[in-house]
Amino acid sequence: MNNGPHWRAAELHDLAAHAHRTAATHQEDNSGLEHSKQAMEHSATAYRHSQEAHQESESSVNETGKNVRAVSGPSGRTSARPKAPARRPGKPATKTPDMASKKSSKKRQSKLKKVVSKKAAPKKAERVKQARIEMEFIGPTEELGKLLFDLFQTHELKTGDAKEIAQDAKIELLPTRIEKDAPSVVILLTIGLGVPESLASNYLWHKCEKFTKSREVKVLVNRAEYVYNEHELKEIIKTTIAKEAEEK
Repeated sequence: MNNGPHWRAAELHDLAAHAHRTAATHQEDNSGLEHSKQAMEHSATAYRHSQEAHQESESSVNETGKNVRAVSGPSGRTSARPKAPARRPGKPATKTPDMASKKSSKKRQSKLKKVVSKKAAPKKAERVKQARIEMEFIGPTEELGKLLFDLFQTHELKTGDAKEIAQDAKIELLPTRIEKDAPSVVILLTIGLGVPESLASNYLWHKCEKFTKSREVKVLVNRAEYVYNEHELKEIIKTTIAKEAEEK
């Protein structure tokens, strides 16, 4: 039978546990108190043997460590590692999938920028090749309403509404101005520099001729000149187109 401190501590712990269980069973009578006292005594003795067992184990480990150091030599150093063979210069490292994907992504972004710039170029060129002529109609509100209907062919007009009057030529309703004594409405004629001025002047003058003949409506072009016939309107459109073409 092993009488070492570890075994003795284990036996005493078992006895203490058994005494605790018995005390719990007889806690309502006098024997319960006695069993509880025995359990405390066994636990105290078991704790003492546990300390002795721990000290014995610690000393055993220290002794073993001394023996190991003695066998390994006074310096305690292990044998030197063999030198690794020199590597021959090889081929450059191949690109990892991450590097390849990043490079591919940069290429795609570069191509996308080129495509976007190419798409934006025609729009910019289109703006450059157009002339913008502002026409303000001044007169009674009722007459102006009839004129706008003739120009846009609709009663429900709002700012920003546009109508194409010819290829590469359109009119657009601008916000109303309140700076003159009489009411006024403003439209913006946008016309390509290569479009004959007569296409716009014929349409516009045909719509407003009956209002200007009675002098009830005045036509102010580019906020500078009043016109009273188609010839004057055509000349202003022609001059504006030529001026825009020279500047571009």
